[in-house]
Amino acid sequence: MTDATTPESTGQSDADDTGEPQQSAGRQAKTWIVAAVVAGLAAGIGAETQGAFTATVDFVKDLFTTTDPHDDVPLTAKASFVDPWDVCEGGGGMVYLKPPTLPAIEQEFGKRWKINSSYSTQSTFDSTYEAKAANYTIVNLLIQGKSADAVVIKRIRVKPVEVRPAPKALRLRSSGGCGDANMSRFSVDLDSPQQQLKFKDGKTDQGKQRVSGFPYRVTKADPEAVVVVPVTNQSYCRFDFLVEWESGEQSGVLEVGDGDHQNAPFEVVSGSASPKYSIDQDLKARPMTESKVVDPLG
Repeated sequence: MTDATTPESTGQSDADDTGEPQQSAGRQAKTWIVAAVVAGLAAGIGAETQGAFTATVDFVKDLFTTTDPHDDVPLTAKASFVDPWDVCEGGGGMVYLKPPTLPAIEQEFGKRWKINSSYSTQSTFDSTYEAKAANYTIVNLLIQGKSADAVVIKRIRVKPVEVRPAPKALRLRSSGGCGDANMSRFSVDLDSPQQQLKFKDGKTDQGKQRVSGFPYRVTKADPEAVVVVPVTNQSYCRFDFLVEWESGEQSGVLEVGDGDHQNAPFEVVSGSASPKYSIDQDLKARPMTESKVVDPLG
């Protein structure tokens, strides 16, 4: 992938996304974090996340295809979310829109943690009680050109599909964590009408500051792996992503939903209006307090 920002760039907002193309040799895909953050959370995304996701990109990039109803669109994009219960990948737990009892939660997590690892994937507990990602959701977004011709990604935006006040439900998180990640990230307040991307920080594995900002370029052989972290402290949000692109004289916007669920909108629910509990390895669900989300990446 070739950045379309200059080496001196340290990040740009939507209002000043400019810069000349720059060649970047020896890189096939780099992982960025686009973090939609608002305000306090002690949850970290493990460094394992970056390695695992980058390895996945390297493996699937030549096989990756997405059915596109518009043959003239020169790029593809597929998005899927990280399991909110996977604390090693930064999952922040869930909000149950139909609150289960605390004994039912303790019994369920006893099965998840004590029976076998396959139980969680087979359990219908979360769907029965309408569990949604709490406060933020982590989305892996893979963008790829359809040919050797470069496609410029001008920016990525969130498209609200439905926004309503945070419901009174039941907020639950589990114990655990795997440390901080070493990745670039942006911030954008989903609860703000502007929703303007702002670069926060990030370094390479060698400790050098990343060149970060829009636009950047992708081709078929050189995709872009983006991690998007939409966050809300106030609402129940359903949303898609809009990828603004340009290639030669063509330009357009590609709308991307949840590729694992027939491109349905993603969902995230603030736990601010709900009773809050944490469940530990002793299988006791205890009341907890929770501040506003500042940065899910810790």
